[in-house]
Amino acid sequence: MSCGVYRIYSKATNEAYIGSSSNIEARLATHKTKFKTKKHPNQKLQEIFNQHGIDNLLFEILELCAHDKLEEREKFYINLIGKNINIQMNDHEKNRKIYIGMDADFLSVNEFAKLINVHPQTVRRSIKNGHINAFKTGIGKSTLRIPISEINRMAIVNLEKIIDKKIEERM
Repeated sequence: MSCGVYRIYSKATNEAYIGSSSNIEARLATHKTKFKTKKHPNQKLQEIFNQHGIDNLLFEILELCAHDKLEEREKFYINLIGKNINIQMNDHEKNRKIYIGMDADFLSVNEFAKLINVHPQTVRRSIKNGHINAFKTGIGKSTLRIPISEINRMAIVNLEKIIDKKIEERM
């Protein structure tokens, strides 16, 4: 039983639904059952299933978190992933998702490259090699978003390397 945030992504339409649950596996099974019985509450998601089938949909866990952080982390991913098919409702309507625009805590590859004074291709290569954490928000290279916290993490990693080098020099 996993507690956290999940995504249902349509490969055909490049749209995503973000959800959270204290039991993600059971929740995703419920989504699949509702699709097959044509009773999914999100009409757009049901239409995508009807047109493209289950193989078009990618079900994935985005993050595991404590139960008391579910709503906060779900909103974080809704902010992060610009093109989504979450139902747009006001805060007071229970069991509905709220669409909020792109979060200011993320940078594009070009913005990140400019900040650390390297070419954008160097940043993309570092993301591909696992040296920089990034989120893919759609299809194509321009959909990568890098958390601003990566700048701090990279600075700490570089500082640790400098300290290790100094220690080696003294031995």
